[in-house]
Amino acid sequence: MNNLIEQEIFENKKVNFNALESYGFIKENDYYVYRKILSNNQFKAVIKIDEKGRIIGDIYDIEYNDLYEAYRRTFGLGEFASSIKEEYVLVLEDIKKNCFVDSLFSSPQAERINNYIFEKYNDKPEFPFEDEANKDACIYRNKDTQKWYSIIMRVLRNKVDKSSSALEMIYCMNLRVIEGEAKELIGRKGFYECYHMNKKLWISIILDDTLEDEIIFKYIDQSYNFFKRNDKWIVPARADYFDLTTYFNNPRKENVWKMYKGAKVGDTMYLYASNPYSCIMYKTVVTQVNIPSKYKKSNGEYMELILVKVIGKYPYEKYTLKTISKYGIKTVRGPRSMPEELLSFMNEK
Repeated sequence: MNNLIEQEIFENKKVNFNALESYGFIKENDYYVYRKILSNNQFKAVIKIDEKGRIIGDIYDIEYNDLYEAYRRTFGLGEFASSIKEEYVLVLEDIKKNCFVDSLFSSPQAERINNYIFEKYNDKPEFPFEDEANKDACIYRNKDTQKWYSIIMRVLRNKVDKSSSALEMIYCMNLRVIEGEAKELIGRKGFYECYHMNKKLWISIILDDTLEDEIIFKYIDQSYNFFKRNDKWIVPARADYFDLTTYFNNPRKENVWKMYKGAKVGDTMYLYASNPYSCIMYKTVVTQVNIPSKYKKSNGEYMELILVKVIGKYPYEKYTLKTISKYGIKTVRGPRSMPEELLSFMNEK
């Protein structure tokens, strides 16, 4: 059975639970239930709303207590079934008028997800697409980096769930996952190959309550962390060209270093010494940025410097390239963010 009628009527609406009982709904177990005898007295409409705001509507033949479904046909609808459908629609419209309020999404779970993101990250949905096909798609963007970490789209279910033939519109949420994780998740209940994006790094979730909110929250947080401003960096140092140990063992309180893009006071900088060490050797904190220098870069611009303070020194054999490569660091040619997994391994979180 499709629910296209209910989906169309309650599009971008959410239930006002406080209005249900006064309207005539009765609480029965996990549902609020409303029954309405239709005008010919042969049928009754039964509308159920669960505690998450999902709507289930049916019509029953009163005499036989059988489910009547002819009115849901999308084509070849006879005169009698059409009249039943019209009356059923009027019942739903009146419920919408009296028991529902405007909502950004017609999916209760999508609405809860939106509320979670706002409450935790203070991020509101943006609607950047103007074309008709994507005008309802919204993105969530990290305010610090201006990179978006999720998108919610309204698409046909079978675009995401290839095993489905249902002609219903659903809300699909795309989230960034750890490299290699997408392959592990696809096939598990509620997870799908990413729709319309990089299938190796993103997954799709249909917001129809198949997955509990708390599970989705976990993957939202993970996706957000991929795009938050990084304040922990691993930065290369040419040990074959520069005597690091002498320089950083100097009793001075702070040391000058080449400024990397995006550096801010308070950032943690892990210095990776190249051959012959090939290891993370020092942990420093940035104390000053944008210091002018007399040195020129290859493009003729003057180089800017930073001041760093050494707050830790590691044994040469502790965080070698072989060790840190297990956490995604295969080479260090320029400043890059420290992976969360490596920080956890180093107990630096």
